[in-house]
Amino acid sequence: MKNVVRQTIHALRFFMMIERQESWMTPILEYIQSGISSNDQKERHKLQRRATKFCIIDNNLYKRGFT
Repeated sequence: MKNVVRQTIHALRFFMMIERQESWMTPILEYIQSGISSNDQKERHKLQRRATKFCIIDNNLYKRGFT
């Protein structure tokens, strides 16, 4: 019996940098992740209410579903 050790899968690895552009999700993400919000009290309150409807999973923003 003979043992042969060698790599059976040859895979190329590619990496691509993706930059996130500013969108309607950016303030919500920043608020949930780090608590950063607007200096304007009305905007801050609006953002706090809006952020309760979302969650972050693997750095992606998802809208909560209530069933």
